[in-house]
Amino acid sequence: MKKLIAISVVFALVAGVAFAVDLGGTVIGHVNVIEKAGSGDVKGDAGLNRVRLEGGGEVADGKFGGWIRAEAGGFAGYAWWKPIDQLKLLIGNNGGDGFWGKEGITGWSFVGPVGDADIATNTGNIWGGGFAGDLKFRNAFFGGVGYNSLNIEITPVEMVSINIALPFFTHGKIGDIFMGTVAQVDLNLSFGNFAFTYAGASVIENSEAFGYFSLTAIDGLELDFGIGSAFKNTPLKFGLGVAYTSDSWGIKVRSLLAIPVNGDHPPFGMIFDALPYFVINENFRAYVNVGIGIEDFSDLTGGAGWHLNPYIEVGEYWGAKFAAGFKVSSKDMKGGSGAIEIALPIALIVSF
Repeated sequence: MKKLIAISVVFALVAGVAFAVDLGGTVIGHVNVIEKAGSGDVKGDAGLNRVRLEGGGEVADGKFGGWIRAEAGGFAGYAWWKPIDQLKLLIGNNGGDGFWGKEGITGWSFVGPVGDADIATNTGNIWGGGFAGDLKFRNAFFGGVGYNSLNIEITPVEMVSINIALPFFTHGKIGDIFMGTVAQVDLNLSFGNFAFTYAGASVIENSEAFGYFSLTAIDGLELDFGIGSAFKNTPLKFGLGVAYTSDSWGIKVRSLLAIPVNGDHPPFGMIFDALPYFVINENFRAYVNVGIGIEDFSDLTGGAGWHLNPYIEVGEYWGAKFAAGFKVSSKDMKGGSGAIEIALPIALIVSF
């Protein structure tokens, strides 16, 4: 991913121990050469999407460590202790990225850094929101623990991990804190990954349960399958992500179906995104990002949204690059305006 600059720093602690520290940074800026929504004026704007520094390190014996992120808007970080190889305790958060997320390609990594730069439309994902009512891919795929908590990772054997998060930072009654526990069993095999996650109700609106399977054994192919339930007679959410990569081209697809558990609780809805891309050379890639969402199949009037978003990247995928694209979309949802929105964005992304 990012290129990190490894340095050695001596902290003036009581014991005078040495830390090996990885430091990194990201700067993202974009310009909308033009943008227009419906009958509104043609405008232009610009912004710095991200100015970030982050780093992490550990005590020389690997028993204690920490990580911190500083950016416009505040700080994030966590400290950890590993008394034995099978147990790790963490306090804090990782800047909202989420510990133990099980999304595969269906989340942030579907479009990657250009989504942070407002080049790629990232509908249906927690970062960009959805265009089909409340439907998001994270209804079927667990996005991770992104808030302050006491986190416990238990690894009885190499392929099995038991992860537990306790949200003591909510300052609630002790019973409510434990009701908000997140618990995950994660099984990593040679051909893929199985995981089951339960997220309690005191942190999120409803308790949720997620099942996940990822197949990675076939060269060039990745498959992610997820199922999510928020109980309380809400629809079951089924998600699928598929990615195929070759030397000259590739394609990513992600989809979600919401299926009612009884006739008293519509809707039956879906979202679908496809991202074919072409590798022109080692520094130039072209993408076509398309998607559609239907909030409720029983009432299609004012219940569908779509986007068309071709864009290019010049430079490293995970490092420094220039990106430019064209975005046109409609969020014709119930109670919405249904206006066509267009934009012509360019961006510079630098990670170091």
